[in-house]
Amino acid sequence: MKGAAAMTTTTAEPAFVLNNFDISDADLPEFRDMKFEDINQLALDHPGASDEPYRERRDYIASLAKKFRETGVITDVDYTDEEQGVWRYVAGELEEIQAEKASKFYLQAKKDLGISNDRIPQLTEMNRRLKELSGFRLAPIEGLVETRAFLSWLSYRTMLSTQYIRHHSRPEYTPEPDIVHESIGHIPMFTNRNFADFSQFIGHGARIATDQQLEELGRLYWFTVEFGMIEEDGDIKA
Repeated sequence: MKGAAAMTTTTAEPAFVLNNFDISDADLPEFRDMKFEDINQLALDHPGASDEPYRERRDYIASLAKKFRETGVITDVDYTDEEQGVWRYVAGELEEIQAEKASKFYLQAKKDLGISNDRIPQLTEMNRRLKELSGFRLAPIEGLVETRAFLSWLSYRTMLSTQYIRHHSRPEYTPEPDIVHESIGHIPMFTNRNFADFSQFIGHGARIATDQQLEELGRLYWFTVEFGMIEEDGDIKA
């Protein structure tokens, strides 16, 4: 990550419209090239696959992401007590580990974004802080999208983020991205301009890459962002 952090792009940033995206012009990539069908469908081995209320809840939260694609406006999720309980449990379990293993930058970034153990953060709240820190922003999506779609949005300094939360029966694990994975795992890194610029640089490449090049870009981003470590004060940190 030390090498990646040094990469920047000189491409001008698109106009930033806080939590209200103009989907009528070039402010965002075109939706027609993205494959949304069934991305909210749960696999049979998903912890919540046989939980009808959970699936209905997932469908409702997915509808908010679909509404965003029609209006460009992000809708906050009114999370239930059970969902908030899952967040508090996972965030609390991770806090002690992060105190020892996470970098100072990451811990400060969580504070800067207002991410706490008490409640699930809203995308709109984090967008207000990200705008000031790095000019990045978040846009809701109802599930896991293909590599080109996800990476291409980064070229607009926009990260696609889910809003639903993992099933309560297995709070320590999720087979797919959820709001815990996004907010605790990825979003804090976008407060750093070098990291944000690197991500945007990857996004520009993804938009014009061949399928083979896209596979290589995806692998690069995966093994730096998803599994990358950094050196801090002589120690290896997450």
